[in-house]
Amino acid sequence: MQFSMPVQLAPGERELVLEAMLSRSAFGTKQKNVRLKIAPCTRYFLLAQRDSPMQADWQLTVASTEVVSACDPAEELQKAGASERSAETARLF
Repeated sequence: MQFSMPVQLAPGERELVLEAMLSRSAFGTKQKNVRLKIAPCTRYFLLAQRDSPMQADWQLTVASTEVVSACDPAEELQKAGASERSAETARLF
């Protein structure tokens, strides 16, 4: 999936299913489950690196990160805790 806009995730450890874009010469794509620890008020730029453009297999690399301005880390952690508790409650019913 290609995102034209940033995807917002709550801070904490997250499991993502990612698939690298096709290269011009690779046959097929490969999905991977990736665990990332998301810091509050941080933007991540991710790359899929291949050993060869002919390979479908890839490795995730965090190309860079940047701090999101006008963001309060304590507030983001509080919101993440509240959303995780409500998700747990929803799973119980």
